[in-house]
Amino acid sequence: MPETLTWLHLSDLHACKPRTGWDARRVTNTLRTDLKHMLNQHGLRPDLIFFTGDAAFGQIGKARGEAIVDQFREAHDFLTAVREVFTPAIEQRNLFIVPGNHDVNRDRITDFETLWLEQQHTLDDITRMVQQAGNNWQRLLSRLDDYAHFLTSYGYDHLLTSREHLIYADAREVAGLRVGIAGFNSAWSSRGVGRAEIGRLWMAGRFQLETLRQTMPPHDFAIALLHHPSNWLVPEENPGFGRQLARDFPFVLHGHEHQDFVQLDATTGHTMISAGACHEWSESKNNGYNFVRLDLESGIGEVWLREYESTGGGWRPRVITGRTDDHGRWELRHLSPWLEPLSRSRLEKRAPRSSAITATADDEPDPATDNVHADSALDYETR
Repeated sequence: MPETLTWLHLSDLHACKPRTGWDARRVTNTLRTDLKHMLNQHGLRPDLIFFTGDAAFGQIGKARGEAIVDQFREAHDFLTAVREVFTPAIEQRNLFIVPGNHDVNRDRITDFETLWLEQQHTLDDITRMVQQAGNNWQRLLSRLDDYAHFLTSYGYDHLLTSREHLIYADAREVAGLRVGIAGFNSAWSSRGVGRAEIGRLWMAGRFQLETLRQTMPPHDFAIALLHHPSNWLVPEENPGFGRQLARDFPFVLHGHEHQDFVQLDATTGHTMISAGACHEWSESKNNGYNFVRLDLESGIGEVWLREYESTGGGWRPRVITGRTDDHGRWELRHLSPWLEPLSRSRLEKRAPRSSAITATADDEPDPATDNVHADSALDYETR
């Protein structure tokens, strides 16, 4: 069988049983059923799971379920159930999350912070403030303290390697390929007010990017995760930051806009994937998720888009005329600028050695470099 790298991309759960639980349960339960269907029908078992923000709905009260800490517990339960759809379960170590604007505790946002953010600042001022991590930064980041507590409480320590900024750089090995993962924080300046924030968010994106590049373990290629697409940033950072992301990351995954789509650059092989929402409302057309599978031998990839259909109460392919086939499968044939050289290098390393060369201890396989999952779709048993 060809060697592949597969990931599942989820986003925007907005967990809050008192507010949306009556509507969300059918959507999220059938989503898990659909994951089993995609495994059985297409062999899509993820090596990695990415969740690009808005796990919580946001602090709306003190009653049970209205508090953001309760919503994060609900989100963790959902993500655990997703991991356990597969047998054996996907390791939590291979689940990567970034914060979204709904993950900000709005009760912690003061008028002083809002006024300060709305003042005239240069990008250098903002970058220096974030880099130095002084009192102003600490006050701004405190609005994400509950999100950080969620990561600490539920065992997501691998997402806290840069706790002072709530960003992280990591790498996982799949099929002999080292995949770098950069988790960005696009939500720290958010006031959680939705579309009114477009073009008004500060990020210090270049500082985050350069910091993550320098701290990322050795890798063959890297994926960037963030909640907001770069067009939500202030003019001082948009479009510059988006171009920097495209330069350094073959894949950029984001959420927030609840619009499944794939943007391709045939010149560089860059791909940006926008996720739908795990739950907006059941009758919304914006509920969606996607799988990505890369064939590491052929250098070709595919994105499988899925959407929730409320009349039948289940999930189906999201078909985009002229872009996907009837299975909602969007082929990625533009990856050759970066993926084909990697595939060729892997094949060369596997080429048989001359019989005149004596094998040494260095030729023995290293268990530490095995795939993050040694099982396959054939190991799956219906639960």
